[in-house]
Amino acid sequence: MAILAAQTLCKRYQDGHRSVVALDDVSLEVGAGEIVVVAGRSGAGKSTLLKCLLGLERPDSGTVLLDGKPLSTLDATAKQRYRRTVQPVMQDPGSSLPPRMRIGRLVAEPLRIHRLASGAEIESRVVQALAEVELGPELLSRFPHELSGGQLQRIAIARALIGEPRVLLADEPTSALDVVTGMHVALLLRSLVEKHGLGLVVVTHDAKLAHHLGARVMHMDAGRVTETTSSAQWLGQVRARWEQARS
Repeated sequence: MAILAAQTLCKRYQDGHRSVVALDDVSLEVGAGEIVVVAGRSGAGKSTLLKCLLGLERPDSGTVLLDGKPLSTLDATAKQRYRRTVQPVMQDPGSSLPPRMRIGRLVAEPLRIHRLASGAEIESRVVQALAEVELGPELLSRFPHELSGGQLQRIAIARALIGEPRVLLADEPTSALDVVTGMHVALLLRSLVEKHGLGLVVVTHDAKLAHHLGARVMHMDAGRVTETTSSAQWLGQVRARWEQARS
């Protein structure tokens, strides 16, 4: 059974006198231990879909469901639980993380917001979360500008993990990283999915990232799902187009 699902989502925006279709009858499901990549060029509707799944945008029609229960019917307490259960991993943590907050406090913030721990337990869980993403406790007192891009992305993942979510939604999680570091982050995400039975939805235009994740790929264009492939099929298509362009 799917943990998180979107059923026939539609969303339009007004651009002056013009109506822009962002989502047109889009459906998606992700279960425990599953990885779904949402692929497409800029303007395809990927980010709008992610915002609807996070509850940051309300679709014009269609439904987002957690364990079969519509997000739109949840009361305030249940929506707070939803926000803990479905966690985002942002594209560029260097700009999205508060620059004057030390790493230990940054990672601990979800525990305080959702009242999941207090006192000495907070630091213990922060250290554990850092270990999950292969970082050490020596980073606790540092500021974001003192860390590399790869370290910052791991911090963002640790911050998302610390509240024990069931689904992660990642928006271009390797786009700000070099190829090798991006590959390591992709493999880390895949290992966390396998270890904790998480559902993972990744928005990307990078076929190699999808390949490292071993994901099911949902292709979007102009707000619609055009096809669903395996990551290996997508990478093969990209390579074939590249070879054709070279010849």
